[in-house]
Amino acid sequence: MIFVASTGFRLYLGGMETTESGSPEAPDPTGPRQRLTALREALLHLHKALLESERISYEAAFGPISSPYQFLHLVTSDPWFGGWRRSRS
Repeated sequence: MIFVASTGFRLYLGGMETTESGSPEAPDPTGPRQRLTALREALLHLHKALLESERISYEAAFGPISSPYQFLHLVTSDPWFGGWRRSRS
């Protein structure tokens, strides 16, 4: 069984992929790991962009965040950041 995400990454779950002729083909053992690594890096980049966007909005509404530690505290405890984080977890 193969699942295809809209990002173009394929996850192989059970069995083997088949060729166009229908004969089974063993998946490349390095392929899935490389795709998952690329997906991980893309998701980390997206996560960073979302946090940065929310930080900018927060600072526009409430003033500058004084340190990375304060930002971490806000992200983990302030409802401003918690709304979008909790809705997707």
